[in-house]
Amino acid sequence: MWTARQFRNVVNAFRDDDCDSETWDEVLTAFAILLERGPSLAGPGISKKLTQAKDFWELRAKHKNSQPRLLFYIAPKAPQQMNFVYCFMKKSDAMYKHAVEIADKRRKQIEAGEESNAIDPKPRSRVH
Repeated sequence: MWTARQFRNVVNAFRDDDCDSETWDEVLTAFAILLERGPSLAGPGISKKLTQAKDFWELRAKHKNSQPRLLFYIAPKAPQQMNFVYCFMKKSDAMYKHAVEIADKRRKQIEAGEESNAIDPKPRSRVH
């Protein structure tokens, strides 16, 4: 079974600040498949290894025009642990360069000893 951690509060902040409830539901569905199957077996609609950056993967979801992307790497000392380090709404392929730079910086911080945190996969509260 795969596990997941996050840099500081990056995933939870993305959920709270950037995703509406329907988009977050799609992220949670993709996340559940990713945890069950792992990045290599989840399928290209769920998980894709980035060609722009060595050792980074993206969790992919889609809802209407929203394309959330959550970048992660597999921890070298824990080969079934994914560390999520950057999240964004994809608007163009040009966004990846900046995203990978931030993700790489955060990976280095984790590997230097900064603690990663558990991900709280709770659904967003729905207001009717």
